[in-house]
Amino acid sequence: MELDLKINREVVPVTERILDEKQEQSVELDYVLPDYEPDVFRVFGCEICPTVVRRTLGTDRISYELRADIWILYCSSDSYFLQCVTQQMTFSRSVELPRPVDQPQITIRPKTTYGNCRAVSPRRLEVRGAVAIAVTVTGDRHQEVIRDVFGMHMQLKKSP
Repeated sequence: MELDLKINREVVPVTERILDEKQEQSVELDYVLPDYEPDVFRVFGCEICPTVVRRTLGTDRISYELRADIWILYCSSDSYFLQCVTQQMTFSRSVELPRPVDQPQITIRPKTTYGNCRAVSPRRLEVRGAVAIAVTVTGDRHQEVIRDVFGMHMQLKKSP
């Protein structure tokens, strides 16, 4: 009895998640108002807006630069107008890849966790906050699968 079984195989790309990591960056700013700005009477709000401005991919790591734009709204005791202080801070971060990947798809999403501001004195403001950064890397790998089988009264149920 001769075994006449033929198997057709095919190599298909399979997308898999290589890295799914969360990082946190603290944002701390001590700001002294310049002489031409009025004194702080009341702080109304503080906003921290993070943005990824640059990213580079190495063989075993991803490096990126994060910019935090900070806006502080306050008013002085002798005016009804809102004053706004704007500052920028940059941070460099990196993430180790568990293994090298060909043609990775990288997603970096920063999000402000919290941001607080207080007036330490009429001329000095203090900002404390944090930014959470979600880093996701996916890549393709090649997986061999059985496409078809012929012979020996073999039957396959094929479904997409």
